[in-house]
Amino acid sequence: MLWACVFGGGLCQAADELRLVTTLTPEQRAFHLGNSVLIEACRRAGLQLRLQDSLPDGRAQAMLEAGTVDGDLARDLAFSRQLPQAIRIEPAYAQDHYLAIGLAHAPRADNWAALSDRRIAYLRDAKFVTENTRHIAFRRQVNDYHSCLNLILNGKVDVCIAAENSISNFLDQAEYKHQLNRLGILASVDVYLFLAPNRQALADRLRNQLAVMQALGEFEKFRQAALSQDCLHCLPE
Repeated sequence: MLWACVFGGGLCQAADELRLVTTLTPEQRAFHLGNSVLIEACRRAGLQLRLQDSLPDGRAQAMLEAGTVDGDLARDLAFSRQLPQAIRIEPAYAQDHYLAIGLAHAPRADNWAALSDRRIAYLRDAKFVTENTRHIAFRRQVNDYHSCLNLILNGKVDVCIAAENSISNFLDQAEYKHQLNRLGILASVDVYLFLAPNRQALADRLRNQLAVMQALGEFEKFRQAALSQDCLHCLPE
């Protein structure tokens, strides 16, 4: 239990913790976006956010299912099918886009069908991509985005599929910036906070605060901050 003090009045009260896990890493814009939105929602709900180190998808899901953490920072709607008993917190606080990344001169790819005759790579835990690319003959799963992008540069695949909020910082790096290009948006998904099955009271507190933030247009402000990569202040101490 942490303690939150009201400055000026000398009053302190116990602040509940919200312990979240995530599959994202601090290199990814999505990490900072989700972290900053939830820090503010928690502050308004009288909670203290504690974000655990980035974990593989399977381990993060197992911890949520077992209730050893309160929730998962950022998942799309498909997670409701993976873990139906988890509590999805409406509203979605962000939207992400699945991009096709390829060489600068490669043909555009605006839908999954456009990839039918191409060799693709994507992250091993990206179940949404797996579900939508079953028609593609050559698929290769990798452990990180550097591997995914380097496969294109080495001629091993034609396309790397990745979530925009996760891969944008990589594409801005000098080794990729002038050689690779966004070929198109394959799909758009909403991003949600999910809580463990027995955290209904926490869910109600956070749902109310997120709804207010949405009504005030504050999600867009956090998105712009993440776009500017000026988010060091978003990280918990």
